Amino acid sequence: MTQIEQFEQLSSPSPDAGRENVIHFITNEKTCTFTFSQPRYVTKVKKLAKSHPNEVIIRHENPDGSIVGELPTAWALKLAPKRQVSEEQKLQAAERLKKMRESKT
Repeated sequence: MTQIEQFEQLSSPSPDAGRENVIHFITNEKTCTFTFSQPRYVTKVKKLAKSHPNEVIIRHENPDGSIVGELPTAWALKLAPKRQVSEEQKLQAAERLKKMRESKT
């Protein structure tokens, strides 16, 4: 690869450049405004809007699939570390899943 090709590769924006995921809230306000472009959040918020139409409102859906709307601030601000699961807990969960699948057949 030539130096020019390397430069072009480094200087070209990634496909996700400019696609933000933002939650904007003011202290003590009951609702917050959001903008999501990441598909996993878009999908999740759309499902919440269907199941809770009075609480989750999608104001606009952009041509690129990103959405803008409002939801309860308490729903958006769940800051928690990733759950730590031991190998024993994983095995127990796998066993429960196996039993559940067997009971459905």
